[in-house]
Amino acid sequence: WHKTLSSGCLHRNTCAQVIRYRISNALTSTSLRYLSTAPEPASKPPRTARKNKRKVHKDVIKIVNEEIKKLPQSFAVVYIGGHQFKITNNDIIVINKIEADVGSDIILNKILSVGSKNFTLIGRPLISDRIAKVSATIMEHTKTPKVIVFKKKRRKNYKRTKGHRQNISVLRINDIEIHPELS
Repeated sequence: WHKTLSSGCLHRNTCAQVIRYRISNALTSTSLRYLSTAPEPASKPPRTARKNKRKVHKDVIKIVNEEIKKLPQSFAVVYIGGHQFKITNNDIIVINKIEADVGSDIILNKILSVGSKNFTLIGRPLISDRIAKVSATIMEHTKTPKVIVFKKKRRKNYKRTKGHRQNISVLRINDIEIHPELS
């Protein structure tokens, strides 16, 4: 029995001591590796560092405001009916049917992010209505092509064929407005 635990052991006591020693070393090395003391609370950065950080923040806001005024081509990611769409001006998207008349204008208010080639504004989780608006027009209400649902249980003389067409709405994105002044 004692020879199977550790090769070269002649007595049970020595073997048990070797095993205990190895286990205690393994525990201390892992505890040092994985368990550490809590970090000390960081002291406040000096006033100059905070002023520099505010200055950098203001500079970034100024650059983004200049880019918003130019806006060659902007995009937005909107959330409609459980799906996310990346859209630009004059895009056409197909969504699950919404209750509104054909030709009516709607405003998509669940905007996840907006941006252009040089910047992106990301919401947490959504962007405020004061910062961005997306307007769209409902072009038509229609149905998708038929999907055949076929069920069969072999050797039971059971066959069922059914078709399904989902109601959908087609939207055209009219405009993505980004407020020209961020604060």
